[in-house]
Amino acid sequence: RWSLQRRDLRALRYFPQGSFSPLSLSPSLWLRGDLGITLNGSNVSAWADQSGNGNNFEQAVPLLQPLFVSSDSRLNSKPGVKFDTIDTSLITAETIDIQTLFAVAAYPAGPNFSDFSTLIAGSADYFLRGEAATANWRTAEMAADRYRDGTLTNNAGLPDPHVYEVVAPTLHTASTWMIGDDPAVAVGRQWTDIICEVIAFGKALSSAQRSQVRQYLGTKYRITVT
Repeated sequence: RWSLQRRDLRALRYFPQGSFSPLSLSPSLWLRGDLGITLNGSNVSAWADQSGNGNNFEQAVPLLQPLFVSSDSRLNSKPGVKFDTIDTSLITAETIDIQTLFAVAAYPAGPNFSDFSTLIAGSADYFLRGEAATANWRTAEMAADRYRDGTLTNNAGLPDPHVYEVVAPTLHTASTWMIGDDPAVAVGRQWTDIICEVIAFGKALSSAQRSQVRQYLGTKYRITVT
């Protein structure tokens, strides 16, 4: 005898039989631009975690709420959350374990980051934070293997949209995580374009498992990955 758990039912609903679902790898966080968005007019006041762990991100201050984009032609006409230059962000006070991270995003101000632009970070865990006046991810606060569309490189490839991937050597646990800005600095380090999907795992995935996640994201957003 067997029974389906809630996570299994969610996977069957959104993924045809035989296709890959990130839920099969037990993510600690999964944010999707096509699910779990709470709107305040055209702004995003909350982004619900689809991993089943309840790690939801919110922004109670209307002025700091990012914009919902229903379709972006650069990303296979998929929806996403657009951050801007007035420190819009989404934050959670839930404790999340992250060692492997994927994000689908674009940054418009290429070829270089305009500041220490932060896609996602914990209290002091800068998984994806740009190095000001360069096209590279900053590594001073956090060493990790960073990939762009499956290629190991610290170059973010601005301004085109990409599947970004981070594999940290150890597990990072923080009780505050922020998307779209730096949780430690109030002004000037915001992301300034769209983020469509974020998937995190509290473990180091194998190369084959990371390839599964990468191929899923590449196919969904029509981004060529290796």
